[in-house]
This record gives sequence, structure tokens and C-alpha cells, in this order.
Amino acid sequence: MLTGEQFRDQFLTLLGKKKTQQWSKKHGIDKGVIEKILSGKIPGLPDLVKISGALHTTVDTLLTGVKQGSEYSAEERDCIEKVVRVLRSKQEASKAALKNAIHVYYCLICE
Repeated sequence: MLTGEQFRDQFLTLLGKKKTQQWSKKHGIDKGVIEKILSGKIPGLPDLVKISGALHTTVDTLLTGVKQGSEYSAEERDCIEKVVRVLRSKQEASKAALKNAIHVYYCLICE
């Protein structure tokens, strides 16, 4: 298990370029929890579960620093979030263009 300082570093690495205040507000994570992490303390299990879900990782990874096989890098998570944002938008032309681009690329790499 990581020390509080190592946990903080792991959290910031997984967070990537996102601002902690904006990120925590977006995901409903209390400001006090973030302050606790940044001061080198590990939050309780309910907050760990919420944080791991928002970071698309596992509680194990947060606590050990060891990635599991199905996790994504910060860059990959950023791209996934953008794709999901487009697909959930009301911009039908953008959704169609994105789906088409993914389909074309997928077909190219699969052949």
C-alpha cells in the first residue's frame, strides 16, 4: 500500500492535466477530500470508490500504484472522455462524423 504522499502523487498522475477543483466539482467529490489528498492523507473507502470511478481506475490501483491490465493512461482517458462527450451531445452531424471516422479507421486496421 502507498504512503499518503505516494497516494497523492498517484492521484495527481491519474488526474493528468485536469484542475483538481474543477474535476472534483464535476464528479461530486467534496473539496475537503481533495484537500486531504493533497496534504498527503488517504481518504476513506466511500471516497476512494467515488474517486476511482471518476478516474476510470480501481481502488486497488489508487492504493497500490499498480495498474491492472484493463486500465487506460491519462491520455487515453482524455480521448475517451472527449469521444463520449461528443456522442452524448445533441450535435447529430458531429456524432455521425465521429462514428464514421471510427468505423473507417477500425476497418483500415482490421484488414
